[in-house]
Amino acid sequence: MASSRAVRAIHCALPLLLAGAATGCLSKAAVSVKYADNFDPTHHKVSIFGVFKDGRMNSEAWGGLAPQVRAAFGGGSCEAGYGAAAFPPERDVTTAIDEYATSNGPTDDLLGQIAPAAMGDVVLVLTVAGHLPVQKKVSVQDAPIQHGAGNAYGPHTRKGRDYDPNELQLAAQFFSVAQGRSVAVANIDYTGESVDEAMSKFQGLIAQALPQSECAGWKVEANLDAAKIRSLGQ
Repeated sequence: MASSRAVRAIHCALPLLLAGAATGCLSKAAVSVKYADNFDPTHHKVSIFGVFKDGRMNSEAWGGLAPQVRAAFGGGSCEAGYGAAAFPPERDVTTAIDEYATSNGPTDDLLGQIAPAAMGDVVLVLTVAGHLPVQKKVSVQDAPIQHGAGNAYGPHTRKGRDYDPNELQLAAQFFSVAQGRSVAVANIDYTGESVDEAMSKFQGLIAQALPQSECAGWKVEANLDAAKIRSLGQ
């Protein structure tokens, strides 16, 4: 899946700083924060570009992440540029962004083209892939028989008949306007049943990644070149 590939590509891009896991009865969250060399993560102005979900930029997905991002950056006004006044759907540069991101993801080349419109010194892109597991409604009569499985499908494992072990993957990619490259990334791979739990952990991870930072907006009047963005994919 395109969005999953984007998460993994981000995950491996920078030197490992921190990796950990938190577990509950039926949940697990593997988290990591990575920084580029010589990057100071404190005291930044962050312009939020938007959310890359299901292999494309998705303006509707921002609403589900906005409260956590705002809280992570001190509770001030934080709005995503994509889909708003700076990058409205009908604008040619937005169409060019859509076309490129769908084929290539939110790469540094793309972020470098939109960075002149950022009022902050860092541009944030959020990536969402996968979905939370759901409890399956399976009766005893309808439950499939597991031949030769032994105790592998017992209640103490994630492979029990009533549990679907899918993951929700969330990533925050931070691009430096001055350096023209991604300088930090925060990832969480969550397996569990609580959206609130996953989002709470992601909020803390973003706050940890760029401490004492706050949101900044976008320059609506910025003159970005849609042709240059389209040429990136050629």
